[in-house]
Amino acid sequence: MTKYNAPLPAPDDLAEQAKTASSKVGLGAHYGVSEKTVTRWLSEVGLVVDWKERSRLSKIIPRPDDFESRVPEHSTIRSLGRHYDVSDKTINRWLQETGLDIEKGLWTPKFDRGTILTALRFGKTQQGACRFLRCSTPYFLDCARYHGLDVEDLLSRHEEITYLLTVDAASVPDESLSPHTVLRGAAGVVQSAINDWSRAMQIPVSEAGQCLPFDQGLLEEEIGELWEAIQSESRVDQLDALADIVYTCFNIAYRRNLPLSLALGEVHRSNSTKSPNGEGKPTKGEGYDPPDLVEVLRHWDAVQGEK
Repeated sequence: MTKYNAPLPAPDDLAEQAKTASSKVGLGAHYGVSEKTVTRWLSEVGLVVDWKERSRLSKIIPRPDDFESRVPEHSTIRSLGRHYDVSDKTINRWLQETGLDIEKGLWTPKFDRGTILTALRFGKTQQGACRFLRCSTPYFLDCARYHGLDVEDLLSRHEEITYLLTVDAASVPDESLSPHTVLRGAAGVVQSAINDWSRAMQIPVSEAGQCLPFDQGLLEEEIGELWEAIQSESRVDQLDALADIVYTCFNIAYRRNLPLSLALGEVHRSNSTKSPNGEGKPTKGEGYDPPDLVEVLRHWDAVQGEK
């Protein structure tokens, strides 16, 4: 006669364990019983579990501990996904879990408005601007959007960039806009206008050695007029001579393919690290940082190579 074994009763902590188990098999393994027994237990206590969804949830990648601190460093869900090597769907879930909204002020771009406009002015194209700033296209576009700039529209109406640079340079800069960036933007407008004039006058871009006598003659003539104006004490003549000298320098920079406006911004940044000495000529003190014009030329040549 076969001995009858009464079925195992459902354990007291079944409901608690069912909350964390990813499948009936896993729950059965916890208690050392079959999947069939687990099904009976759940039916007896009235528990209904969506095991398919539970299994899917168990495979979800947990949110990293540093996620909230990393969000401000990235401009888009895609860039966050690349950082953690996960899908956009996973990033969206993490954002929902933390209550963060990446579109509402959680990110500050590395490039300010003046820098972006200057890069567009001299880069001529989106690719040229990205090469100039040494950044990816998605990041550049995110920076532009942050500052309310429509890159495609600006490039289609290139004169608008010059106008915006002029307005920005004339306005009082905020704390996020450094003085050397403002100067570079303002000088960029001047150089742009003189470059356009030089092309309209059909002045060719020449090798430095070929235009040396011409450049020397131009500068000597303008500087001579400045000395005469100073001696005459005529403010109008002095201002005219100084303007002519600056104009001539930008024209020479155009013909020699030199980024004078960018160099001015870098030299100003460097000069800002000098110390006053009370004699009208600042000195190169302990904190002096010399201008990196090699880097300026490297950026410029990279942009020219994109054209």
